[in-house]
Amino acid sequence: MELPDYAVDFFREALAAGVREAGCFVGRKNAKSAAVAVLILAHLADDGPLRRKGWRAGVASVSREKAGELWQQMADIAEASGLKGIRFGKVPRHASSPWGRCEFLSADKTAGHASGFDLAIADELGLFPERGRALVAGLLSSTSARDGRLLAISVIGDSPLSKEMIERADDPATVVHVHQPAKGCRLDDPAAWRAANPTLGSIKSKHYMRDMARRALANPSEQPAFRAFDLNLPASPGEDMVVALDRWEAVAGERQPERDGPVYLGFDLGGAVSMTAAALYWPDTCRLECYGAFGDAPDLAARGEADGIGSAYLEMQRDGLLRTWPGRVTPVAEFLKWIGELLHGRLPALALADRYRQGEAQDALAAAGLSWPVEWRAQGTGKDGSEDIRHFQRAVESGRLRPGLNLLLEMALMNARLRYDGNANPALDRRRQHGRIDPLSAAVLAIGAGERERMATPPGEAFFFGLNGEMTTFGKEAA
Repeated sequence: MELPDYAVDFFREALAAGVREAGCFVGRKNAKSAAVAVLILAHLADDGPLRRKGWRAGVASVSREKAGELWQQMADIAEASGLKGIRFGKVPRHASSPWGRCEFLSADKTAGHASGFDLAIADELGLFPERGRALVAGLLSSTSARDGRLLAISVIGDSPLSKEMIERADDPATVVHVHQPAKGCRLDDPAAWRAANPTLGSIKSKHYMRDMARRALANPSEQPAFRAFDLNLPASPGEDMVVALDRWEAVAGERQPERDGPVYLGFDLGGAVSMTAAALYWPDTCRLECYGAFGDAPDLAARGEADGIGSAYLEMQRDGLLRTWPGRVTPVAEFLKWIGELLHGRLPALALADRYRQGEAQDALAAAGLSWPVEWRAQGTGKDGSEDIRHFQRAVESGRLRPGLNLLLEMALMNARLRYDGNANPALDRRRQHGRIDPLSAAVLAIGAGERERMATPPGEAFFFGLNGEMTTFGKEAA
């Protein structure tokens, strides 16, 4: 059995003197588990090249089932290779020989604390939830008495633990190898497949990648798993994201165009805790702007700490994306008047809001003296919400959208996921309790309306909106 080159290269660096942590992040089915199994057996076998009397290791996986798979793979390789003297125990799971012992730990925060390991292995670190931080800390602590090291082989996933390890790549005590394609890559790009899968064509099938890419392109709900497992992109395989973050970063990095043509305005009303938000969309140029507001009690620094985002709200305020008003609740009339001022007196072609709070929104518009044409949408579920979300997704995937670097909207995307009703209609939902998705709700409304109008306009015709909000259509020559 010959290990793939990428694994050999990683082990050479990861096992070098002075290395405390090492991570190799690569797509699924590239012999990651086999490589780990061989590494452990090389320490335990009678003729193992890494054998050393009294050696100890511990393996913690994302689940008991995953740990069992690695244990079984070790047993199968040992049997097929005719390795003698290695015993595989089931209760608790372990592998031992006269040279040492490897324990397979339960995936809880106490794992490893009472042990002393030369090598601690975090199997599929990129799938560990935030609560797995205590588990990893326990594994690191377990290496202290023996001056050992922590090793992870995994997909990147959406775990903060994998992200943080990758960000420490410049630390001389940390080794990180990442096999992933460029952000914003197409799902059916063979170059992207090769970047994420160094064994493509030898261990992992090219035909599999082609078929799975086609399946993911045809069904957006399949894309999170394909991105996370097969393209090794930062993604949550178990959740249906509104759009993949790498695709969003690709369009957000483009230069933002000018304001030109009709503008569509979506707004989402907040309360004592939630954010009030508005989005402006120009379909002619694909420009998107997004703004938010809170009451100033508590202040933005305290809100950021409570929401788990640190100083991000203060940064949004410095960028002019977020405002506060005195009190605990944002005065909606004042907020909408501010949004109107940002348009420099120009009327939106259409304003859109959730019909669930129609009465409150109408009162706020009247109090602000705004006579915008308004459409009320059933945003929570059903045909309205699903149609708007699909328009938003297509605008991102096609590369039409140009939102610029808007931290307010980026964080809303990271906090959002899709849920489905009994008819498979998607609706926006929060991924975590304190996640703010109000700016995204507003953007989905604005883009849904702008894209519907753009697609309904006959080719060769243009349109503009007069001060009274009425639409006039005329030919290109007249324009």
